[in-house]
Amino acid sequence: MKYYATTYLTKAAIGGSLKELLNARALNKISVSEICKNCGISRKTFYYHFTDIYDIVSWLFEQEIGVQEESRSAADGIRYALQFSQKNRGLCRNLMKDAAGYEMTRKYLKSIASDAHDTLLHALCESAFSHVPDEFKEFLIDYYSEGFSAYIIKTINGKELDVEEIENAVCYLTTMMEITMPAVLQAMELRKISGQI
Repeated sequence: MKYYATTYLTKAAIGGSLKELLNARALNKISVSEICKNCGISRKTFYYHFTDIYDIVSWLFEQEIGVQEESRSAADGIRYALQFSQKNRGLCRNLMKDAAGYEMTRKYLKSIASDAHDTLLHALCESAFSHVPDEFKEFLIDYYSEGFSAYIIKTINGKELDVEEIENAVCYLTTMMEITMPAVLQAMELRKISGQI
């Protein structure tokens, strides 16, 4: 047990060091040596815990996803993503200046959105839409999630959102999902039942 606690603390220190550096400059301008110096560890310790800088980014996002999974509704997931992206604007902007960092950020935001959309879709399909093919449900989640992650990236690069603007965005996004998703599912179910698909 002690080993795991020490490992986590070391990873957290390395991750915190990267986050601190990312608030000041782009990911591709940060070296392993700087991260090590910033948190007072050796390169050997760094490579014992991570393979490279991108591995730290993945670990940081995994930690955030673990926190986000406590959200229970689609609105909670959307709110969390908006709050995270606004709280970490500088970090996200500098992360997205690197092509791999951009893709990692996009995938992280998309995973939050997928969870939120999946929560709503699952609730809708528990009582209805039994004829809708699973592959269409997956397509629908992917479609909504791509749009959501693009919207979040736009907010990271645009003006900072205050609490009221975040709540308005949560309301707009959940309203769109709650109205359009059932309509699309119903249309697909009718096509499936009528033999058009």
